[in-house]
Amino acid sequence: MEGFLDLALAAALPVVLMAAHRRPETELDTLFARLRASDGAASARTLIERIWACWMAHDDPDICAWMEQGIEAMEARRFDEAQQAFDAVIERDPAYAEGWNKRATVRYLTGFFAGSVRDIKQALALEPRHFGALSGLGTIYLMIANDQGALDAFEAVLAINPHLEGVRRQVESLRNELGSDGE
Repeated sequence: MEGFLDLALAAALPVVLMAAHRRPETELDTLFARLRASDGAASARTLIERIWACWMAHDDPDICAWMEQGIEAMEARRFDEAQQAFDAVIERDPAYAEGWNKRATVRYLTGFFAGSVRDIKQALALEPRHFGALSGLGTIYLMIANDQGALDAFEAVLAINPHLEGVRRQVESLRNELGSDGE
């Protein structure tokens, strides 16, 4: 649960990260390549923040406003309000992966795991490198005692973002429990 909640909170970076336009896919490609090659925690943290900023970016001011409202409501534990904001985002732009990811987070926090998994899968269909969504999937699988599914999801997270120590510890723990050496 720690990894999912940490990533959910990291995703709620100040709205100043919402750019006036979507970042080109090549920028994300570059950021992910640099993240995998990064060897320092500080540089990795900066790259992760930039990736989240790209994911949050949208050129529609209404979507930016709903995202801000939804994040603020989620942080204040006003989950119905947050869900409504993210529903509006998804309805307006169903190709915006971060709308799906944020609604998945709200659904997780309210215990609606099946809905959260559906939203996570949609977010991943749109952005397969979304380590936040994958971490959420792993956390849900832990909650429903699907340890192999959790391990698979967390290993996928580390393949994309090897700098998440909480996820790395979770992988080691699951490998020990399952008797797997990761091969």
